[in-house]
This record gives sequence, structure tokens and C-alpha cells, in this order.
Amino acid sequence: MQSTVVKKVSKDAIDFPEEQFVLKDYPIDVSMQVYDNGDVYIGQQLNGERSGLGTLYYKNGNVHTGNWYCNIKSGCGIYFTKRGTKYIGKWTEDELNWTNTEIEFKDGSRYVGAMTNNKITGYGRIKYKNGDVYQGMWKAGKWHGSGEVLYKNGDRLTGEFNENTLVKRIE
Repeated sequence: MQSTVVKKVSKDAIDFPEEQFVLKDYPIDVSMQVYDNGDVYIGQQLNGERSGLGTLYYKNGNVHTGNWYCNIKSGCGIYFTKRGTKYIGKWTEDELNWTNTEIEFKDGSRYVGAMTNNKITGYGRIKYKNGDVYQGMWKAGKWHGSGEVLYKNGDRLTGEFNENTLVKRIE
């Protein structure tokens, strides 16, 4: 993927660089790149690659701000989709992998919990727009394993789930 450096900015132009997520002791450039595919990156670079803190504006309207290493998302970041969903978490090898990821959906639902390889997997809690809450185990974005639904009206359902389907009620 070729890119064009539009403007270079010296490190001295950044306010309080010691408080930023910077790679210390490396020759870091801060610049803006416009890629042939229409994506635009503004941030730190090392040897011409996204490394350090920066923002990538995807041509499709999505935006990722966070830490990069060798052109991949690596470390803390925030990812906004053009559809209005916001992901806050830690990336490893370009994928969300963290036990305390936060997702705010466009409809107002909010998830806090584990993600593995960009999928809601492990323990997590979601509060839906209607006020209902599910807390428990997930697999690939579906209720899977032990969990509990707390309905807005006060009712409670505890059980074992398999891909969003209750398979065993626990009293």
C-alpha cells in the first residue's frame, strides 16, 4: 500500500509529548498520510509505518484512534463505526482482545466485558436500550453458558444458554 506524506510535524510541535503514548528513544515522525485506497492517517510513524499514537480515518467512514505498532492496532484505542457504534479497549495484533472492553451501540445499549479476536466472548454484561440486562458468559456475540437476565420489570431468569437460547433454567 503506497502512501503520500502530506505534512510532517516535528515532535517539538506537540504539547507535552511526555504525556502522550509515544515511542521514546526512536526517531518518530508525526505526519498525515493519504493512502491510495482513500484512508487517511494522522499520527506518529516509525520508519514510514504507523507506530505510536495516531488516528486512521477509513474511507468507509470508520475511525480508529489509539496506539499502533508496525501499521497494526496494538494497545489502547477507540474505534468508531460509521453506523454509530463505539468500541473502547485494547488491541493485540489488530484485534480487540481484552476482558474489560466497552461497546456503546447506536441504539443506546451498552456492553462491558470480554472480547476475543473482535468477538464478544467470555464474561460480560449488557444493558439493552429497553432496560433489560444480561450478565454471564458469551460466545461469538451470543449468550452461551451460565447467565442471568434481569428484566426491567424486576423478573429474573437464571440458566444455561446455547447461542441465545435457554437450555436449562436454574431456580
